[in-house]
Amino acid sequence: MALPTLLGMPLELLVHMIATYLSTTDLGALRLTCKKLETSLFDTFAKEFFTKKQFMLTTRSLSVLVAISKHAALRQRLKHVIIGLDKLNSTHMGLAGRQPEEKEAFRRAFADQTYLRATGSDQRMLAEAFRNLPNLETLGIRDYQASGRRRDGTRWRSYGLTTLTQEIGIRTVFEGSTAEYASEVFMMLLTALVDARKTVPSIEVITRHRALGLRDTAFHVPPNDGFKEVIEKLETLLLTLSLLNSYMPPSNPHDPQIPLAIEFLSHAKNLKHLRINDSFADGGGITTWFLTSMINYPIPPTSSPPAQTPFLPFLPSLTTIDFGKLTLADPGLIFHVIDRLSSSLKNISLWEIKFLDNPASYWTDTEEGKEHRYHPWPALLLALNGIQNLKLDSVKVGRLSFWYDNSWVQILLKDRKQVQEVKGEDVKMGIVKMVEGWSVEWPVEMVVEDEDEDEEDEEEEDEEEEDEEEDDGEVHGGGDEDMDDT
Repeated sequence: MALPTLLGMPLELLVHMIATYLSTTDLGALRLTCKKLETSLFDTFAKEFFTKKQFMLTTRSLSVLVAISKHAALRQRLKHVIIGLDKLNSTHMGLAGRQPEEKEAFRRAFADQTYLRATGSDQRMLAEAFRNLPNLETLGIRDYQASGRRRDGTRWRSYGLTTLTQEIGIRTVFEGSTAEYASEVFMMLLTALVDARKTVPSIEVITRHRALGLRDTAFHVPPNDGFKEVIEKLETLLLTLSLLNSYMPPSNPHDPQIPLAIEFLSHAKNLKHLRINDSFADGGGITTWFLTSMINYPIPPTSSPPAQTPFLPFLPSLTTIDFGKLTLADPGLIFHVIDRLSSSLKNISLWEIKFLDNPASYWTDTEEGKEHRYHPWPALLLALNGIQNLKLDSVKVGRLSFWYDNSWVQILLKDRKQVQEVKGEDVKMGIVKMVEGWSVEWPVEMVVEDEDEDEEDEEEEDEEEEDEEEDDGEVHGGGDEDMDDT
C-alpha cells in the first residue's frame, strides 16, 4: 500500500491543516517543493500576502510595487495599497557609535529618499503601479505598524523596512516624519492617481503620532479636471487632520476664508463615509474654524447669510460620519454639523471627544436640582432626536469626556463598556435608554463656609450639646455612676 503524500491530500486539508500553521519562511519552502504544490497553494498565498500590502517611499520598496503591478496574476489580487510614513532623519541620534558600513548604508538610504522626492520619481513609480492594478480599491497612509497579521505574530510593516533597519543597525520608524511630510505624501498619491487616470473608492489617512496629520494645504485642488474626478469618485474618506500651525493663526477661529479641506470635500459628491480625526486635539480655534465652515459652506464663518439664501449641496450622499479625538469648546458644533448633513445621514460615531467648559444653559444637567451643572453629553445626544430630517440607523459612542470643576470628567457607559452602540428601527428610543444608563463620577465640590456663619454654627452646636446632656440625664438617671458602669 502506497504511503500518503502531500500531493495526495485534499486541498482543504493541505491549506487549513498544514499551510496555515507554517511560518512565512516554511510556507515559502513548501511552495517551492514542486510545481503542483506551488499551484495548489497559490490562491490562498496570494490572498494572504497580496490583497493588502504596505510600502515605503524608497526605490527598493516602490520597485517591488511596480513589479507586482506587472505580474499577470498578482496584479489582479492587490486591492489595498498603503504608503507608510517611514522617513529617515538626517540628524538621527542613533548614528553615533555605529559601524562605518551602517553609517554608509544610512547615508545612501537617506540620499535615495531625498532623490525620489526631489525628482518626483516616487510619484511616477506610484502612477505606473496604479495604472497597472485593475482592482485597486483603497489607498492608505499610516505612521504605525498595524496588528492583524496572524502568521508569525507580526505586524503590517512597509516592504523593505526590516532589511533597511538591519543594514543601518538602528530603528528608524517615522523618525523624520512630520505633518508636512504626511501632507506631501497625500498630495503625491492624489497626483499619481491623476497621472494614472485612475480613481479609487476609498482613501484612508490613519495616523497615531501626536500632531502627525494632514495640514490644510494638503487639500489644495488645482484647476485640473482629473483632480476633481478623483475626489468625486470617492466613497470613503478617513482623515486625520493636523490643522494647527496652518496658515491661519489659531487665535482667529472665524477667519473669513474657507479651509481648503472644506473646498476639497465640496467636490466629494458621492462620498458615503467620512471620518474626521484630529491628531492634535488642542481645542483651539482651528477645529472650530473647520467645523463652522462645514456647517455654513459655502458661506464664510463670519458672514450671516440672509434667510432666503439657500445652502448649496454639501456631501449630499454622506450616510456615515465619524468624529474622533476632537477637543471642542462648543458641543453645538457637533450638533450643527449633523443637522447640516441630516438629509442623508444614517450612522454616527463619536469617539474620544472632549468638550471644554461651556456656560450655555442648554448643555447643563437634566437631573432635578442639578440644572446649573455643566453636563453636555446627555443633552447633546438627546438633542439629536429633535433634528427633523435625521433618520438614523445607528449611533456609536466611546471615551466621551468634558471639563468640569478644573478636571476632566468621564462618561461611564453602561456596564463600564469601552464602546456602546444603538441600532435598529427605533434609534431615538435607543438613544434615550443609552443615556439613562450612563453615569458620571463627579469631582468632590469644595464647600467654603463664612467665618461668621461658622461661629454661629459652633454656638448652636454647643447649645445643642448642652440640651442633649440634660436630656440624657433625664432618660438614664442623670448620674456619672451610670456612665461609669457602661
